[in-house]
Amino acid sequence: MEIRPTSAVQRALPVAPANPTVAPNDADPISTPVFRRPDPSRQTRTGPDAGSLQAMLTQIASRPAQLRRILKSLGDETTHPQALSEDAAAHVKNGGTLAGFADARGLDAATLQLIGTKAALDLSGSDPALAQVLQRELEHLQDVLGSAIGAALNTASALSAGGRSQVDKAWLRNMYMSVTSASAPVLEAYEALLNRYGTGQFEAGARAMMRALSDDMNAPRASIAPDKLQLLLLSSMVTIRHIVALINTCRAFLRRPGNASTSPVSADGERKGGEEDGDDELATVRMIRLLLQLTASSAAVKLVPGFLEEDVVSRVHVDRAARSRNEFIDVMRNLPVTLWKDPKLKDQLIELLRRQSILETDAAALVRAS
Repeated sequence: MEIRPTSAVQRALPVAPANPTVAPNDADPISTPVFRRPDPSRQTRTGPDAGSLQAMLTQIASRPAQLRRILKSLGDETTHPQALSEDAAAHVKNGGTLAGFADARGLDAATLQLIGTKAALDLSGSDPALAQVLQRELEHLQDVLGSAIGAALNTASALSAGGRSQVDKAWLRNMYMSVTSASAPVLEAYEALLNRYGTGQFEAGARAMMRALSDDMNAPRASIAPDKLQLLLLSSMVTIRHIVALINTCRAFLRRPGNASTSPVSADGERKGGEEDGDDELATVRMIRLLLQLTASSAAVKLVPGFLEEDVVSRVHVDRAARSRNEFIDVMRNLPVTLWKDPKLKDQLIELLRRQSILETDAAALVRAS
């Protein structure tokens, strides 16, 4: 699954003309996260209503230090809030819209809400008519994207900590919205996180996501029902634990004696150094992706020979292929049952690969005999 940034502001309003180390399974810090249970008094709330969201925005916009901190977490690190709000007001006064201003400046919906709210507050005494125009546009945006704006504000600090760059932080925010809006299954979302961050940085991104879910769940007004956020948090815990286990399993498989590697090796064939090089990293991610594809569809079995040939047994004697396939079957056999879309699929694929392994063993014997 590919998660792309979306221009939600433009859809809501008319617009004017890529390293922490993953811990071993027995010391996996992700498997035991600390989070608070949601307040039972908020269990039935389904998201921020207009009144509570506006109150939160007004509170933040009226406190300069808090406003700068939130805007920085949302990605605005270059422009002073006062100057940005004045520019927004001038743009609207000259016949533009807030959405057009957001488009020109590359602002997300939450940042636009904060800047627009500050502009409306500042103008309430000197130009009440313009302040009302700004407020009407802000209210329309809240009606369309209230949950997204609330989520961005609730999770700004957590997701900012998990991004290596502003692009990554924006990507994490889009991933969060994809998960909480149910447009992306949890497993697919974390697979996308692995593809983007790699095995070394996966833990940082995953921790940021879990903290974001916890912060949103325990905010004064959660973006969606807190009980749903709690279920997403628990599902994330299980999914992350599975992926961390897959990372360690795939690394161990690829580092077995005889498997191909471009990492430096000593005279006796042992790998030098303890770090994973770029080729090993890519092979690990490809193997995890392949295993997840296998758990979802039998069609992925046709990809196994190519993976073994390219990433595992290339430049290795032909009789190594059968042994690697048997080892790959063992990896599949030990995958958690909860990863399989259909439990029967596991046995079917293992049997199919086992038969292929027998054929390769016979082929290797013929090669040796010749």
